[in-house]
Amino acid sequence: MRSKHLGSGRVKSTRKLALFYAFAALALYGTLDADPQGYAWAPETSLPFSPILQSSPDKGRLNEVTLVRSNVKHGYFLFGYDSHQVQIPANETIQRTWTPAQTRLLNDHEINLTREEARCQSYGYALPPNPRRRRLFMGALVADDSLEVLSAVSAEAYDIFHTVAFVESNTTFTGRTPRGFRFGPGSGRQHELYQLFGPGTKVSVDYYVSVPNDKIGERGNAREVLQRDAVQRRWHKNGMRPDDVAIFMDSDEAFTRDFLRAMQICDVPNFRPGQDCMAPKILASTLVFESSPECITKGRRWYHPDAVVGECVELIGNSTIHPHAKRQYQLNGKEESVGLRVPGQGMNVWTRGGSYSDFKTGPYPLWTAEDIRTGAPGTSKTKAGNLPTGYHFHNFFEDAHKFRFKYSTYGEPMPSMYKPIWKIHPDVALAWDCATNEMDKIEPFAVGENAEAVRPIYYLDDDARRRRHVRWKFIVEGEKERFEGKWRAWRRRNGSNPNGKKGWCFENGVVVRC
Repeated sequence: MRSKHLGSGRVKSTRKLALFYAFAALALYGTLDADPQGYAWAPETSLPFSPILQSSPDKGRLNEVTLVRSNVKHGYFLFGYDSHQVQIPANETIQRTWTPAQTRLLNDHEINLTREEARCQSYGYALPPNPRRRRLFMGALVADDSLEVLSAVSAEAYDIFHTVAFVESNTTFTGRTPRGFRFGPGSGRQHELYQLFGPGTKVSVDYYVSVPNDKIGERGNAREVLQRDAVQRRWHKNGMRPDDVAIFMDSDEAFTRDFLRAMQICDVPNFRPGQDCMAPKILASTLVFESSPECITKGRRWYHPDAVVGECVELIGNSTIHPHAKRQYQLNGKEESVGLRVPGQGMNVWTRGGSYSDFKTGPYPLWTAEDIRTGAPGTSKTKAGNLPTGYHFHNFFEDAHKFRFKYSTYGEPMPSMYKPIWKIHPDVALAWDCATNEMDKIEPFAVGENAEAVRPIYYLDDDARRRRHVRWKFIVEGEKERFEGKWRAWRRRNGSNPNGKKGWCFENGVVVRC
């Protein structure tokens, strides 16, 4: 398969890094009143784009792109063209190639009733009379994800999704770190992403611009929550219907192909018409790969991606039957609001509580992309034999700096820019063990004849799997060399294994200090 390797980067010195962020912030916040360069949008142009956002090397083509702007209280969205509306230059086209094992799994477009019935039974479902496949709409945020991990995610769903809706932002989730658009309109990187999911899938990258000094609360995840609203807008634009299925996930997660096909054709109770939308979502039981396909976390399952029937999705379902939930931020005094649900309007994982106390008997509110990701409760699904229904390609970065940047600026940020990566987080420490052949907490990739049923399609290619593992080991060796003294001290304190008796352990599937 075609794969792009970005090379290993170095972390800048403290002074250089501080100067970089200072100038970046000045460039971002000091030029918002400047004329736009390279972008046009319709119908409004009251807040021009900042030049720092135009980071694509292909800037010459951006003048031809028109982005439709949608203002919201906390910033604005810019919507561009999807992969079926752009002409990709001949020198930027890619041709994905597959091994015989991959081809056999991907060649599943014809409906074989015997095979589909067995598939449905393996998940506790039945095959309905006269089955037809539902359309699947996927959404995710995209930022510094490597093309390696995007290739793995897209291979699992190759030519299955109707729509893949990505959203990219001009800042990290903390809002304190400006960032350029990696997948800007007309860029070569965007064109490659547009081709990864197969010719039958509409892929788009839309943009969220957070306004400086915006009043969106103090929670570190606020921008993450708010930019996800662009996803259901794209789904609506692409014609999602109430009987379609909405899937929201991080861009390093995937449902297994087998379960995607099951959700398309089986009689899934969560997808039947007439939902009350109280707890409509399905959660994956997800196998976790840490930094390499050869580093599977033993005894642990993640619980994303998530899927909800279109009948319960904001902008798609009937808002007369299912009201809009009351949320943190109102939009210009309209009944629509954005952000997390307020107390009494339903549960989510951020508030660690809440209830539907405002709704005695239902029906219940429609779900946004954020609700699909973090709302509760839902139904977790495994395949017969406790086999996984999803994969998480966690921290598949191309260099050590990307690890530090992520843990410093995304999610729940921590001071990580100058730490050895094995000290940043227990997940990274586990992957470090794997690269240094400490395999007590690692499950092997090879599982014999049953590999195709429980392993990602992309990494059934031995060359792709070996290439990624070698890359991860190269990053580890670079960290050892850079932090040689700290690495030796760590080994003296904790033994040969940083995840061993004196390091990190698992308790009930959760990483904790031993």
